[in-house]
Amino acid sequence: MLTVIATLGINFRFDQSSSRTILDLLQRNEPEMAQGWGGSDVNLDLRREDFVQATLNRYESDGMKSTRIPTNLSRMRTFRDGDLLVTPHLPERGKVSIHVLNGDYPSCYRYVPNDGDHLNHRILIRRSFGLDGNISLQRRSLWMVRQASVAWTVRRQLDLPADDN
Repeated sequence: MLTVIATLGINFRFDQSSSRTILDLLQRNEPEMAQGWGGSDVNLDLRREDFVQATLNRYESDGMKSTRIPTNLSRMRTFRDGDLLVTPHLPERGKVSIHVLNGDYPSCYRYVPNDGDHLNHRILIRRSFGLDGNISLQRRSLWMVRQASVAWTVRRQLDLPADDN
């Protein structure tokens, strides 16, 4: 699920039973974040004009009763280069990781048909922070993350170089 958090970034939730798979994707040469609800045997590529209705049609028999999930997924269409994805409970419960998007939608997006883990929706990532479990969901740590996020946003808006120190 995706939720916009005002000054921190985009809350990018995932099926926590897929943590290991997602961590593997993030640690590849071309890192990707993944999201489910991809349809398995049905092509539910986000670039489809009828994505929301097609997703509802596919999952209605499994109990999906509203368009809330596909509507949330369709928000990936608003992703821009340098946006921050904030992923709670990754790499582990009680931790958070932050990922910098690599490209604007649709160039940052790819659909993987027939993904065995049903993580068909992929987002290209330029850089990740917190994958070693060093960012806690506790308030004090998140305050530091929030400050870093605001600094990142200001640098991005002013087109200033990133400070990697």
